[in-house]
Amino acid sequence: MRSLPSERAGASAGRFRIGWLAAGLLVLLSLFFYRSTFGGQVLSPAELLRHEAPFREVVPPGHPNALRSDDVFLATPTYLTHVPRLLRGDVPYLDPYKLGGDLGGMGWVSLGQILYPPAWVHAWLPPALAPLAFALVRLLVGGLGMALLLGRLGLPGWARWLGAVAFTFAGSHVVWLSSPIPSVTICLPWAWLGIEWLMAGRTLPGLPVLALACGIQFLAGYLPQSVL
Repeated sequence: MRSLPSERAGASAGRFRIGWLAAGLLVLLSLFFYRSTFGGQVLSPAELLRHEAPFREVVPPGHPNALRSDDVFLATPTYLTHVPRLLRGDVPYLDPYKLGGDLGGMGWVSLGQILYPPAWVHAWLPPALAPLAFALVRLLVGGLGMALLLGRLGLPGWARWLGAVAFTFAGSHVVWLSSPIPSVTICLPWAWLGIEWLMAGRTLPGLPVLALACGIQFLAGYLPQSVL
């Protein structure tokens, strides 16, 4: 059955609004990470090593305390080394870059992280750019998912913008940016969007979206957050 002209016009307008929203979020993200997007600074948690022995002995006073050492020793080395190695056909069982040598490189955490689709930017971009692209892609996807969910719930345009911006720059996303935690939580609005479509009887978009959101969030590599 053919769609009515009004329906096609409404769908076109919806895509137009989503396009503007994506562009707006990308501009805000670029401004938020201006030191990396415009200043050339590498977005990396490597400075956390200043609080670990033996580096802390030579660090001048005044640096903030940072407790996310897992990002330095586990998450970032996994993304930067495992994805390119796996695509080259090298199964990264022994990882000399993580924890001074890790025999559990193909454990459930590492396996999930290297199969997580946004993490594949580490195979296509140099190490100096991949962490920034990884951050921008995940936060943008999460914000768009929230905007679509709020639109499905019937909220006005300004509320969709506000919700998308609030979710994109949520504290847990920014603080744990280089960890797998945001990789899980950005899938939440997409899962709820799929549920909303299913409840409205729209099986075709609802079921695939729900299945993809639930499956991809398990690939993020952080099972406690996935279960919660």
